[in-house]
Amino acid sequence: MTGGDIMELSARRGGKDFDDQAYKWISTNAATVLRGSIPKRVPTIFVMPEGTRDRLLGQAQEFEDMKEAKKRVDFVKKDNEPGDLGIQGVSAGADGKIPLDTFRDSIIRVVTKVSSNKAGGKPSFVTIKNGKVSRTASKPDQAALAKFC
Repeated sequence: MTGGDIMELSARRGGKDFDDQAYKWISTNAATVLRGSIPKRVPTIFVMPEGTRDRLLGQAQEFEDMKEAKKRVDFVKKDNEPGDLGIQGVSAGADGKIPLDTFRDSIIRVVTKVSSNKAGGKPSFVTIKNGKVSRTASKPDQAALAKFC
């Protein structure tokens, strides 16, 4: 099965419908992420079914427009965060599900790059697939995370 990669940027918690804090922000293209080396952020790729990225971006509305209209939507994008997608993770949508939970349910595998705490130590990778943890990652997954840490 093939998939597109999506890089997690940060967990943001909050309860305001129109505030940044209501959204989980991710990047839709791991290769363009510039903020992955910020301390306390763990570089992580969510491998999704092919077409997921395009489908979510096609549903995304402009964040500032929705904020001004006081309209909560499931997916947003911002001019100052090009390529990033905000997934509403606070309250349920029309189908009764929280969009962030639906996003999580469609993940094929999660790959994380962990820095070594030792001087000169090499980073390691962790892959989670079907609830099982592996202390390695495929070459393409490693390459996608190579520039971080």
